[in-house]
Amino acid sequence: MSIIDKKLYQLADKYWKHLAIIVLLLFSFLIRRSMFKVQGAALDWGVYLAPWIQEYRTLGFKGLGQIIGDYYIPYNVILAIIAHLPLPDYYSVALVSYLFELGMSFELYLLAKKYFHYSSFSAALIAVLVLFLPVTFLGSSYWKQCDSIYTFFALAGLRSLLSDKPHKGMIMIGLALSFKLQAIFILPFCCYLYFKKRNIPVLSFLWIPGVFLLSGLPAILFGRSVTSTYGAYLTQVHSSRFMSINSANFWSFVPQGLDLYPAAIILCFSLLFAGYIFLYQHRQDEKDLLTLASWTVITCFMFLPAMHERYDYVGLILLYLCAFGGHHLWVSALLLHLISMLTYLQYLLELTYPIPVMACFYFLGYILLTRKMLSPVISDLRHPDEAS
Repeated sequence: MSIIDKKLYQLADKYWKHLAIIVLLLFSFLIRRSMFKVQGAALDWGVYLAPWIQEYRTLGFKGLGQIIGDYYIPYNVILAIIAHLPLPDYYSVALVSYLFELGMSFELYLLAKKYFHYSSFSAALIAVLVLFLPVTFLGSSYWKQCDSIYTFFALAGLRSLLSDKPHKGMIMIGLALSFKLQAIFILPFCCYLYFKKRNIPVLSFLWIPGVFLLSGLPAILFGRSVTSTYGAYLTQVHSSRFMSINSANFWSFVPQGLDLYPAAIILCFSLLFAGYIFLYQHRQDEKDLLTLASWTVITCFMFLPAMHERYDYVGLILLYLCAFGGHHLWVSALLLHLISMLTYLQYLLELTYPIPVMACFYFLGYILLTRKMLSPVISDLRHPDEAS
């Protein structure tokens, strides 16, 4: 055996864990790299993103003063920057999403290590493997969506709130909301956390609208009206009156012509309130709270109207993490991720799956998640003497 061989073996023995993580990260990039060039006109890229970027290429940053697309200002700033990069537009958009996926992965690493008590390597492995979930690489690289951006800030916000850093946490939640309206699904959980932990100043919630307002200033400085800037999400809310949009949720069982918006909203918040009330008097550690955060997002996706297939993204990422926490959530996680992947593929590849059938399996996964989340309550009902 040569000296070179001995050195290589020693390095492999010492750094194999680091090498494994690096190789997995490389593979995660190569998977996405193979999808970067997908620019189908039927997808959001050809219909929306590409024309928007072209407008910013023509107008420059002054385009921020115009109504280009339906995103709020921070992502429009990113699109305006992309318009002036030397890389192909589709490459830059997907690459930005991938960079935030890496940030999202790092947040999962911190959560897994601190609250799930995994070793550094195990936590890193859990964090990196999230990059191989179909909902991540299909969404960011094939579909060119930016869900990883707001999810990164949402996870950072939740971690800060659980770490007794309420002001930082609310700032991160505000940034998440500034990138995607769906971050609002986290807010009911933040309110629950306010009463549960009792170390979050009520005034810290003002950071959320404060950050949102500050995020709109670039557009106003370039001449866009205040009402148009801050009313961007109102346009999204009123853009569709369908009860469900390619989503395997509760409302896929009803005829799409029905307008049950008020009933759907009342039902959703009634379920959230009931879940919070049942759990309020029970001891919950951080793993339980993260599971509750996942349940909150998925409940919003399940029962609110006009939900697209990607709107449960944060809930799915949190559920993936919680499945490693000894909560026996693997069946629920597998069902919800599988059905979400199928709804992605149905849109991206123009496949045809029976949405109500998929909704049955998604609903089963949701019931299993709900049952596990409410297990302390169920245990008290079965053994009232012990509970007292």
